[in-house]
Amino acid sequence: MAGYGFNESEFTKAAANITGKRPARSGGRHMGNAWASYRLVKGKVQGLGIGAGVFYNSETVFDDANTLFFPAYALLNGTIFYDRPAYR
Repeated sequence: MAGYGFNESEFTKAAANITGKRPARSGGRHMGNAWASYRLVKGKVQGLGIGAGVFYNSETVFDDANTLFFPAYALLNGTIFYDRPAYR
């Protein structure tokens, strides 16, 4: 599975020093994610699986004047699971 988001927010009606700037906490301009997993379907350990994913968020504005920013980051995740009819 994968996803992508693009957010081009800006103030259009605000104080002169804020108009045209990006709102604080509006998220990164680019965000994306991907996840893959695999589960064994045969054998003694049927239901055993692994998965891995990544989430990316581009630089994020922290204040309305656009002077403070959170840097871009990527978050990596992983899982090992055992899938049975009553639990996972």
